[in-house]
Amino acid sequence: MNILDDVKEMQLLDKSNVYNSIVNLPKQCLHAYSDVTANKDFKRQSGLKNVIMSGMGGSGLAARVIKPLFIDRTKCPIELINSYHLPFYVDKDSLILVSSYSGNTEETLNTAYEALKRRAEIFSICSGGKLYDWSKKNSIPVYKIDPKYNACGQPRIAIGYSIFGQMTMLAKAGIVELPKNKVSAIAQFLSTTGSNYEKELNTKQNPAKQMAISFFQSTPVLVGSNLIEGALHVTKNQLNENAKTFATSFLIPELNHHLMEGLQFPDSNKQNLKFLFYESDLNQPSIQKRFKLTKEVVKKNNINCLSFKLRAKDKLTQAFEAIQFGAFWQYYLTMLYGIDPAPIPWVNYFKKHL
Repeated sequence: MNILDDVKEMQLLDKSNVYNSIVNLPKQCLHAYSDVTANKDFKRQSGLKNVIMSGMGGSGLAARVIKPLFIDRTKCPIELINSYHLPFYVDKDSLILVSSYSGNTEETLNTAYEALKRRAEIFSICSGGKLYDWSKKNSIPVYKIDPKYNACGQPRIAIGYSIFGQMTMLAKAGIVELPKNKVSAIAQFLSTTGSNYEKELNTKQNPAKQMAISFFQSTPVLVGSNLIEGALHVTKNQLNENAKTFATSFLIPELNHHLMEGLQFPDSNKQNLKFLFYESDLNQPSIQKRFKLTKEVVKKNNINCLSFKLRAKDKLTQAFEAIQFGAFWQYYLTMLYGIDPAPIPWVNYFKKHL
């Protein structure tokens, strides 16, 4: 029997119940929005010149999603930091949003300490740990995640808490707009589409299971436009940590200026690589034309490619549509490889010996 049609066997493999966290993405979004909205410590900021979002790994995914989605609607630039230090220009007119799910990420904590020394405005998000204690001690507004809908406890699967928590913080600061009806509409859309990918649906009826089978023993190359740049990174991150699979992502139009000449060698590309194009009617006509031509080039290099059509009516919902679909199909890929998606032994090895 195909393991993807054996619900009991998948439950035995998934010891930390990662699946439950994936299914509950819409509830995570609503929960985070409600909690941050009710937190009166997060207030509108005036005179800001820039926003810095600091986070590593799963805790840094939200920043990658938020920046491209709002880049055309914020007068204040948003920058991402995935390291120990803040840019030189950070000062009292900067807002630093510090994200660490565990609250103990050393790179992120260091940026928080630097932000305090430079008298920047600081918001923080965590589930506890050193960051929470430090934030309370220094009267820093902090959103302490109550992971009610993240059964597995993994930061990379708490993506609804992370993205909507930080988007709502930025909305309360006056940086972006995030009306309640938009949040509700996204959650409803995800609840509806998610029902198409649930594990009780057999493979013939389930597009996410079919996608997983297509990528079994292949190297995923994810391709999208800038509209879903962050969503592709989320899927790539989860493929790495959950499915223990090498994956990469590229954006159109940038890849048209270099990647197409890099497909010929090594010869194993033809057997190993498989492209997945995330297509959208929201892309401008010139971008849609580039998608078509890029697929032609990939095929002419004898490399397989697949497509997934995003159907939501706005770019914020499409980003979550891509995140949700990616979460389901990488989960089923994990099942095909016969591994528990939660443990990250090499990351833990690295941290232990650092």
